[in-house]
Parts: sequence; structure tokens; C-alpha cells
Amino acid sequence: YNVEFLAGARADSCAVTNCEFRYGATSGAALIIRGGDPVVTGNVFTENRGCLSVVATANGGANISGNVLNQSTGLPFSTVISALDQILSANTLNLRTDDVSNGIELLNSTLETSYTLPVLPNDFCYILNNATLKVLGAAGPVLTIPSGTIVKSLFGSIEIGSSSQPGGLVADGVIFTSYYDDEGGDTNNAGNTPNAGNWYSLNFKAAARADSCIVRNGEIRYGGTGPAAVILDAPGVTVADNLFRDNSTSLQLAAAGDDAAAISGNTFQQGSSLPLNTALDGLDNLLGQNTIIPRGDNVANGIRLLNSTVTASRSLPVLPHGFCYVMSSATLAVAGPQAPVLTIPSGVIVKSLFSDIQVGSNTEPGGLMADGVVFTSFYDDVGGDTNAAGNVPASGNWYAINFGAQARADSCAVTNSEIRYGGTGPAALIVNGGDPVLSGNVLNDNSTALQVSAASPGWTGFSGNTVTQGTSYPYKLIPQVVRGVLDGNALTLRGDGKYNAIALLNSVIAENMTLPLPTLGMVYVLDGKTIGVYGPNAPTLDLEPGTVFKMRWTVIHAGSTTERGAIRGKNLVFTSIRDDSVGGDTDDSTIAPQPGDWYYMDFRAGNLGIHGLLEGCDFRYGGNFYGSMVNVDAGEPRFLDCTFTESAAAAVRVRGGSPEFLSCRFGDSAVGLLLDGGLPRVESSCFDGNATYGVEFVSSGPGGGDFTATDCWWGDVSGPSGAGAGTGDAVTANVVFAPWAVAPVCDDMLVAVDGAPAVFAVAPAYPNPFNPSTTLRFELPREGRAEVEILDLKGRRVALLVDGVLPAGAHDVAWTGRADDGRAVPAGAYFFRVRAAGETRSGRLMLLK
Repeated sequence: YNVEFLAGARADSCAVTNCEFRYGATSGAALIIRGGDPVVTGNVFTENRGCLSVVATANGGANISGNVLNQSTGLPFSTVISALDQILSANTLNLRTDDVSNGIELLNSTLETSYTLPVLPNDFCYILNNATLKVLGAAGPVLTIPSGTIVKSLFGSIEIGSSSQPGGLVADGVIFTSYYDDEGGDTNNAGNTPNAGNWYSLNFKAAARADSCIVRNGEIRYGGTGPAAVILDAPGVTVADNLFRDNSTSLQLAAAGDDAAAISGNTFQQGSSLPLNTALDGLDNLLGQNTIIPRGDNVANGIRLLNSTVTASRSLPVLPHGFCYVMSSATLAVAGPQAPVLTIPSGVIVKSLFSDIQVGSNTEPGGLMADGVVFTSFYDDVGGDTNAAGNVPASGNWYAINFGAQARADSCAVTNSEIRYGGTGPAALIVNGGDPVLSGNVLNDNSTALQVSAASPGWTGFSGNTVTQGTSYPYKLIPQVVRGVLDGNALTLRGDGKYNAIALLNSVIAENMTLPLPTLGMVYVLDGKTIGVYGPNAPTLDLEPGTVFKMRWTVIHAGSTTERGAIRGKNLVFTSIRDDSVGGDTDDSTIAPQPGDWYYMDFRAGNLGIHGLLEGCDFRYGGNFYGSMVNVDAGEPRFLDCTFTESAAAAVRVRGGSPEFLSCRFGDSAVGLLLDGGLPRVESSCFDGNATYGVEFVSSGPGGGDFTATDCWWGDVSGPSGAGAGTGDAVTANVVFAPWAVAPVCDDMLVAVDGAPAVFAVAPAYPNPFNPSTTLRFELPREGRAEVEILDLKGRRVALLVDGVLPAGAHDVAWTGRADDGRAVPAGAYFFRVRAAGETRSGRLMLLK
């Protein structure tokens, strides 16, 4: 192997003099110096694979002299750069003359003073083999490499400067190439073929000296393992009149400084990857002052854009040779005091991987105008196989086009474009401000196509688009923009029932609005979000019948502690995101719904009483975090024919106000109804399947006493347990429960009728609930006897409204809330029953006080 002086070798007792070294160096060199600076003089090295290797020296190799190095099969010697002059000048080198193994290997070195590499004898070249040559220091050292020098590398690099220390490199007429390249000789003495990326780079770091960094009239070959063969993190570096060929990527320009004016006259022959990586401010000069020769096979056909901020308005140039733009783990920001606008011309393709375009910021304006542009995945082969691999594009390959809070409303438009495979994070298109115009686009295969978290009231900028659902929810929206998005665009769902929802975002609804029933059988999802309905104008949120809300860790507020607001709707479902029994497999999960999957709906001090009516609604799987699934702190919300089930805590808790619960079911929860204040009213309701109490009384509101829950069903004909003597759901003391119902009184009593409704039809009563009157409409297919009557909850007749023969056609019958004897009946729940044409129809009525 070798004789080796390690780091602890004694400088006062290490000497090899007048010796012969023969047939050594199984690897490396026959004599290796790693420390001690031994005296090495008068020795003869013969038939060794390598003669001498100086890995470390404190005195520049001053003790190495008078030796004869007879080169054999390998490189004659390797050294740190500080000992190079001493070895060359103070020793005799008998080098091979056949241009084989014709190199001197430079080891890991740091050059802290300016230095010129000597021209080697016998046309020898320099070798960097898994080594880094650093040029940096407080004095700003400069390494000069003379013309005609060849530097061959294998996983080697030259680093000029650092992030804080200056350094320079002047190389005029130098060839930087692969260790396997036989330019100037078979230096590695093997038949290896050079390839793109055999070595790393010439890396000009941030503090590199612009006045002493020059690479001119040279050739750069087979480099670019890592980002590129030449990396410019410092501005002002001169790279001129060079030939770049067979590199992975030739040049990376991260800091353009003067817009890359000093990078000119170069020829970039494309290698195995993208030819150039550049910040946007250097792009124009790179394209205009240099020549790109493409591969010609539409492979790796792109220019990579690095992290860039556009601070002045500009257009992206149309690239030569059909090239596209590539962004990989990069952000292109368009923002600044001058309110810049970036224009992307028609026909441009932007391919991205984990990248985004940020338009405007939270504090600075910016704009984006893109018409007829394709925004897609780096793996998408539209326009060519840009990533030079067989990767298949997928939803979420890139992030988003994000319009920030200060995006310019007058200069933000993406029109007639294609947006594909985006949406890692919230969505492929994100609107946080700026009211952009997003129209005529095709959005396919994105994780989520659109997220709107902030927009002006009535924003309709997303219109005329064709959207195909990808791997997640197609839209994530604040409620205020849902109708415009649904009405103005064509949406195609996946078809498997998964993620078939519009995800609603955090929002405060401060004006009256109606949230539409989603199209295509979709539901609404609230995942970790909060919706509030309140404001100075006392808004009401109307929910269209049949709407389903599937939730996780969600809160819905009607009113706030200081401002009024209301929620109103009929036949609604509020359930877990994991509940597949309604609306499909919305979360693409096999996890079963559980009580407590979502938090609660609460009615605060500002809720609007009668305007907060909820009818025929189903609440289930809530009750996490706040002690109940539905919480009433104040006001007079009204619940008609609702069900409250599967709550992790109380299904309903009343802490204040005067809520009304008419014909409701409280079941399958820890507690059905928890009374801890307020003056609630409960009539004709059901309490069954609750673990501890059907009704738990803690306290009542001012002026209240015992809580009355008569004519209710407690899950058994014997009545409630606890304070009662039955076996049904338990009640605490201070609950008046007698008399109780001996059968469920909260079930829907609508009677199903055979035959088509067109033969005999009964419309719902309107208005309902009502005071003072409501109207019943029914249609007879032919003349015949008809009977219309009003019944109480025990099936006893209250009023007979119609009893006689009626002609065919539509008939309206009014009931004014009076019995047959003319007296006004108490407020509460009743049933109507219509008998005609041999059929019977029934429905529920609610007379308000």
C-alpha cells in the first residue's frame, strides 16, 4: 500500500531520506503525508502506481525536495494547492510522454491568497477527483488559471467566495471537462466514456468578487451534477464567449444584478437536461446575448425559472425552439411599490413541480395577465418530454396561482387558459383578493381547482370555465361566492361519490344571503372551519331545503355576543364528514362517524328569534369541545320537527334565552336536553336512547321554575325514569313530565299514497309555521267528495274545514287557528288531513304564539 504520515506524526522525528520506493500504491500513492511535515529528500520513486500525495501541510511542502518521481501507471502525484509549486520546482519529475495518466491531482484545498496555477509540463492537466477547490478569504484572493490549461473533474468543483467572504477566479481560454474526457490525453488511463454531470460546477457564491470573476473563451463540458456546470449566486460575474456542451445543465443564474449584461456571446449546446436555470431578471439578456442549440428531440425542452420577484411590469418572452418555462420548487412573486404586472403571452407553456406564482402580497400590489397559457405539471408531456423521464403527471404536482390580498383588481386575469395537475396545498387557483377575472379556462386533474377565501360582495369573476374534479373537493369557497361559482361554470364530478362536496372556508356573513343547494348532488364540507352569521345589519343566512353539511372540528355561530344574526332553513342535515349515509364518501375514508366529530352550532346573544327558525333538520355526531351539539345562550331560536342525535355531550344545551323545540327528537346522546339557564319551551317531543338523562335540569332563567316537558315520549310507555317511575330516559328533579305520550309523537306523520301525485296531489301548507292563518292547497282529478280536517297531536279533531262534494281542479282552504266552536286554539303543533278520491294525505302544522 503505502508509507503514511498521519495527523499526529512528530515533526521533529519524521524523515524519509535517500530511500527508494518501488512497486507501491495499491491505491493512492506510495508515500502519503497527512501531517507532521516530514523531511522527504533524496528519494527515488519507481514503478509505483502513484508516487507522492500531500494531503495536508503547514509549511507549503518546504521539506519535500530533491526527490526523483518516475511516473508509472497512475498519476505521478496529488497535492493540496499550497504545496504544488514546491513539488514542481524542488523535485525532478520524469513524466510519461504518451498522453496517458497525464495529470496532477489537486486535493481538497482552500486558497486564501491570490495565486496563479502553473502551466504543467508535458501538456499535463489538472485533476479534481471528489475534491473541492475553494477560493475565499478576508483578502479576497483570486485564482488565475492560464490559457490552454485543462481542468478535468470527477465529482469535483471550484467554489469562488462564500456567503460572506470574497474570492475571485480568472480563467481565459481554459477547458473544464470530465476526468473521462480524453481531450489532451487519456488522463484516467481507462476506457470510460464521459457523460453529462461527471463533475459538479464552477460555483460563484454570493460574496464572489464581480471585478475578478471572469470565465472567458473557454469550454465547459460534462458538468452540472447538482444545479448546473456554472452557478452564479453573485451578481456581475463575466461569463463570455464560451462553449458549453454535453453538460447536464449549463448555467444557473440566481443573482442577475445588472440583468446579466456580462453573460454574453456564449453558445449553450443542450445536454441531458434543461440548458439554463435563471432568475427572471436575467432572462432577457440570457436569451438575447447568447445562443442556445437545442437537442432537437423535444426532450428537456425548457428554461427553468428560479425564485424571482417581479418589481416592475414586464412580459415573459416567448422562448425559442418551442421551449416551455419550468418551475421546480420555486416561487415567482409579482409585487412591489410600483404595482408591477406580469404578462404571459398566448401559447406559452408553464410547467411546474412544487412551485407557485404569487400575485400581489398582503402589503404590496401586483398583477398577472395570462391569456391562452397552459399551466401544467413538469411531468406533463404537452409540448415535449420536458423532464426527460417517464414520470406520469398527477393532481397536485404543483401548487397554485395565488392572487394575494393586494392583487390589482384592474390587472389580474387568467383567461382562455388550461390549468392542469395543480393544487398541492389549497387549490390550483387561489383568490385571497384582487377580484381577478378567471374565465374561459379549462381546469382538469387538479387536486382542488379553485379556492376563494376573500372577494368583494357579488364577485362573479370565475365564469365560463370548464372544471373536471380531481383528487379532492373541486372548490373551496367562502359562502358569499358559492352561487356565482356554481351558476357560471360547468363542473364534472369524478363519478365515484368521493369528495363530492364544496368545502366552505372561514367566513363571517354580515349581509342577508341565501346559500344555494349545491348542484350534482353535492354537499357542503366544513373541515376545521368556523362560519359566523352576524353584523351591524342583522343578517339572515337562508339555507335552501335539502342542503347537507358534513363537518369536522367545526363551529357555526348565529349571532355574536354583540351583533345580531340568524340562520333559517328547512330539511337540512348537519352531520360528520365521515357519515357516508348521506352525500356519499365525502372524505374518502373508511372511518365510521363518531359522536363528537364536529363541535357545535350556537345561538348567541345577537340571534334573531323567529328569523332563526330551523324546520325538519337533522343534527348528528357533534358535541365536541363545548359541552353540546346545539347551544343556546340567548335569544329565541325555534326548532320544528328537528332531530338531535349521536352527540358526544348534550344534544342540546340551553344556557339562556327562550328557545322553542316543537315535535323534536333528542336521542342517542350523553344527555338529550341540558337546561342550565334560560326559559325554553318543549312540546310534543321525544327523548330516547340517551345515556344519562333525557332532560337534565341544572337551573332556569330569571323568573323560571320547574321545567315543563309534558306530552313527550320518553322511550317507553311507562314514562321516564330517574325522577319518574318509568323505564324510559331519565329526568332529574324539577322536570314536569306528566302526562306523557304513550307513543312517539315526533315521528313524521305524512302518509304515503300509492299512485302518481298528478292524480291526487296535496301541496305543503303555506306559510308554515304560521300566525294567524295558513292555506292548504290540494288538487282533485275529478269531481268527488273531499274532507279536510285539523287534528291535535293525539289525533283528536280540532276543526273540520271541508266536508262535501267538490269539482275537479285546485282548491285552497284556509285555517285561521280556530276550533269548530270558534275559539282560538293554543299555539303548538297540529296535523292536517285531506281525504279525497279514495286516498288520504296528512301533514304537520305549527301555529306560532
